Amino acid sequence: MPSEIVNSRGLHRGRIDTLGLDENNTPVLMEYKKGSDSGVMSQAVSYLSWLCSARHEFEALVKEQLGSEAAESIDWRNPRMVCIAASFSHHDRVAVHRLHERIDLVRYRVFDGGLLGLPAFATARPDLARNLKRIEQAQRETGGKINQALDMVALLILETGDPEGVYDQLVFLLGQTRVEKGVCEASH
Repeated sequence: MPSEIVNSRGLHRGRIDTLGLDENNTPVLMEYKKGSDSGVMSQAVSYLSWLCSARHEFEALVKEQLGSEAAESIDWRNPRMVCIAASFSHHDRVAVHRLHERIDLVRYRVFDGGLLGLPAFATARPDLARNLKRIEQAQRETGGKINQALDMVALLILETGDPEGVYDQLVFLLGQTRVEKGVCEASH
C-alpha cells in the first residue's frame, strides 16, 4: 500500500505515512516520528477516525493496489494504528492503555552500524481497559495476591522470550484446574 497519503476531508486533515493491511486483512495506519512527539496519540485517534469515515476510499485503494479479493476481505472490526518513534511521553504510554482504539506504540532504537531495532513498546487493545479494571478489582479482593501471580507470569515471559507460549500454557493449565475443580465438586 502507498505511503504519504494526504487526507483533507472534513476535520481529519494530515499526511498519513503508511496505509496497509495486516496478516488478518485488518486496516493498519502507520505514523513515523523522528525523535518523540507529544501529539502522537491525538494524531493516532484522528487518523483512525478518518479511516472509519473513509472506508470506501480505503477499499478502492486496496482494490487498486492488491486486487478485488483483498478489498472484499477487509476486516473492519478493529482497525489498527502503529506509531513508531524514538520515545513516547508518559501521557502517551498511559493513554494507549485507556483508549478503546487499537494503537501500538513502537519505540525504535538505532544501534552501531545503522542497525535499527523495533521492539514492541506498548499496545492498546479494546479489551485491555476492561481487563485492567478487572485486575484492579481482583487486587483489592485478594489482598495483593494477584500481583504475585502477575509477577510470576512476567518472569516466565522474560525467561522464555515466548509470550504466546506462556499464554497458551496458562490457558491450558487454567482449563485443567477448572476441569479438576468440576470433578472434585461433583464427587462431594
